[in-house]
Amino acid sequence: YKNTGISIGIEPLNPMIRQDLTLGYIVVIRNGKASQEVNGLLNRSLPKAISTFKDHINEYEAAKSKML
Repeated sequence: YKNTGISIGIEPLNPMIRQDLTLGYIVVIRNGKASQEVNGLLNRSLPKAISTFKDHINEYEAAKSKML
């Protein structure tokens, strides 16, 4: 989410092997300095991660609107 520090990504378990995500990966949600990892099969972990990502965006937007 541009200019907020909120992001989501699929990252390899072993950062030395970035070419082949089939060797293991995690879905990572970042909210500023904090990060949360969602492990498991991609078809199960990605929807959970997207839901958490949306929650972070909603919290950010709510806090932002209170400041206006």
